[in-house]
Amino acid sequence: MAEVIIISYFFLSFISLFSILEYKTFPVRNFLIFFVAVSLILIAALRPPFFDRDYGLYYFMFLDQYETESKEPSFNLILFFVKQFLKLDFNYFLLIYAILGVGTKVYAIKKYSEFPLLSLLVYFSYLFLLQDMTQIRAGVACGLILLCMKPLHDRNWKLFLILALVAFLFHYSAFFVLLFWFINPTKVNKKVYAFLIPISYIVSSVSSGTLAMVQDYLPLFMQKKVSAYDFIDGTELNIFNAWQLMRIAIAYFALYHLDKLERVNKYSILLFKLYVFSICTLALLSFNPVYAGRMSDLFAAADILFIPIVFSILKPKLLGRIIVIVISFAYFYLNFFYIGIFKP
Repeated sequence: MAEVIIISYFFLSFISLFSILEYKTFPVRNFLIFFVAVSLILIAALRPPFFDRDYGLYYFMFLDQYETESKEPSFNLILFFVKQFLKLDFNYFLLIYAILGVGTKVYAIKKYSEFPLLSLLVYFSYLFLLQDMTQIRAGVACGLILLCMKPLHDRNWKLFLILALVAFLFHYSAFFVLLFWFINPTKVNKKVYAFLIPISYIVSSVSSGTLAMVQDYLPLFMQKKVSAYDFIDGTELNIFNAWQLMRIAIAYFALYHLDKLERVNKYSILLFKLYVFSICTLALLSFNPVYAGRMSDLFAAADILFIPIVFSILKPKLLGRIIVIVISFAYFYLNFFYIGIFKP
């Protein structure tokens, strides 16, 4: 474990160094993006056996010792393709998920981010460790959600529907991505969004029992998934933890400067709304800590693009980049030492 932490810390520092120097004409930026993408794919695919909490689950499913009928169609398709069709071992199964999970997110970063190296830094320190190294099905769905930004903004319902459905086939929680279509991607009622977060906390505090009943009205496959999370032991959720409070502070800072952010990136309003939904979801679903975390993290795909945009408006620009780096190291610390996602 110590070696992995050291390597991860070095990799994080490496990206941080170049992200400080980032500008549009940075001569080796494209090479660095490609290098980081390949490195992350190899790290995810070649991680030590039973390194993370979900490794054993997927490994024994691959060996037919655990049932896979409850998993998404894409999981069983990839499992069949690797094991039965190609006759390959478990590492190739992980490799395919790593290519899909890392590849979709890095492609979205390259396509939509004004600050790709900073976005890669945020991604590596948070969702790469949490999803592509652990929750691999959610990792692919998260990447596909990021790719939905353009069709959502351009109101291209056909492409959005395709991406949303494919995301759903990788993780059933992505079912709620379909609701994104009804979000206005170019306009925001600041008063409404100013009250969304406190209202979510109030509702969570006084009506958690009522909210828990909502899961009875979900589609059957979703009910089974949510109910399964209820029986996971050792899961506690503090919706007032330092990480959540930091995200709330960033949300209100972004809301105040939203007009400036939109001039930096045309997807800023849409990303802001997903960012706020991620915060609210954690509070509203806190009656089921595991599901609350999974849903919040799915929407937190917006962090990858949004965090660098938010702090790009600060002067001098170096200050904004340093803040993003500090936040990324905080995410890294959270994953390794607070959440402990790599504990056996």
